[in-house]
Amino acid sequence: RYFASEGETVSPSRPLAEVATIDKVKIVGQISEKDISKISVGQKVEFFVDTYPNLKFYGKVIRLSQVLDALTRTLTVEAVAENPEKKLKPGMFAKVEIFVKAHVGSIVIPRKAVIYNPDGANTIFVVDENNIAHERKVKIGLELIDEVEILSGVKEQEIVVTVGQYNLKEGTPVEVVGGEK
Repeated sequence: RYFASEGETVSPSRPLAEVATIDKVKIVGQISEKDISKISVGQKVEFFVDTYPNLKFYGKVIRLSQVLDALTRTLTVEAVAENPEKKLKPGMFAKVEIFVKAHVGSIVIPRKAVIYNPDGANTIFVVDENNIAHERKVKIGLELIDEVEILSGVKEQEIVVTVGQYNLKEGTPVEVVGGEK
């Protein structure tokens, strides 16, 4: 890309052109302070861009900032990805997942089921065999874009409410209309 035309007067401090290669692209993002211990250089990342919603792109973490942002309490993470077809362009926004060590036998539920409370006491609602909703405090482990790992507070095979939970109270009768295991 050129910033000056032929015959135009330029100064030493003004750039004339920008040269870029996009065979590899850098992805820059932030992670919360509580997740820092889960991330290290070399970990694989998977990401999506709105331009190609059905395509997954892959890369790896190349750098972790050494200082947290004082306002957001986040750490900057940089990853790099091959871009042989040059589909990824500078300035695109991406949704990124960083692969962390898997926990065998974990309970994973949809992220939308969790009621994130400001005091950190996150809750969900489960439904018993009599179709009664029960509120449970849960401890969250790994978090992905659409799913979260539950370390405690819910058992395998329990029915978790994913729609309308913000309107529920302990003991509310509910109707289960669908779902998946």
